[in-house]
Amino acid sequence: MSHHLRRALEGVFRAVAREGDREETANEEIEVRVGYYDEHGKHFVSNMGRESFSKVLKALHSNANWAETHNYRVQDFYRSDLPEIRLSRKDYDAKQSGGESGEQEVCIRKTRRQVFDLPRYGHGSNWGVRVSWCTEAELGMGGEPQELERFRQEGAHYLRRKHRQSFVHVNRYGMRWHFDATVVDTSEEEEEEPIKDKDEDHGDHLYEVEIEVAVPVARLAIMTESEIAYLAHSTQLKVQDILEIVTQREGARV
Repeated sequence: MSHHLRRALEGVFRAVAREGDREETANEEIEVRVGYYDEHGKHFVSNMGRESFSKVLKALHSNANWAETHNYRVQDFYRSDLPEIRLSRKDYDAKQSGGESGEQEVCIRKTRRQVFDLPRYGHGSNWGVRVSWCTEAELGMGGEPQELERFRQEGAHYLRRKHRQSFVHVNRYGMRWHFDATVVDTSEEEEEEPIKDKDEDHGDHLYEVEIEVAVPVARLAIMTESEIAYLAHSTQLKVQDILEIVTQREGARV
């Protein structure tokens, strides 16, 4: 299955290079999320469970060679009539490396561009991965949009609280990957029943791990085929490291 992931990544990189925003007025977000498929094998679930999440987080913390680390909490506000829009409030830990500190508030429109699901990726188990490309554009840059005004006047229908720890790797060619480990509190959402995770536990938290390929569109656009293949292969190896950890195979490194 590893060659399927590599080909999916190569395809996404080429699509972003062709169609992405080179002026950087929007953020082209390329992510690989590790999760599993439900008992019917039809639906991807990103909630890997506290036990597997803790293993990954421990491995991430054990690496002392990160270029940057980020630790922040986010409140995402949503309205059911504006499904692509969220109002985000981020509170950065001043002790982190990487520069940000204090609180930020932004209103974001997130548009899904491409999604590739690869079920049963991890060693014959029901672990799988999802490759996605989304465009995130900040609203309100040219005045107050109606969407933001609606949030301010009418409020949100529900919110999600997130605590994210992000670990940034930069290789010698300047390519960047963000290893993001996020705990999502869904207790204030109107769920009909508690959320089930990979460990068959039920609760009101999601445990998510993803790798973001943070290479600018302008750089992707001038990459040769061999450079795109190298970026895809490097990303594939990083995903396999995460799967090695959650499937408890020996010798996994991040």
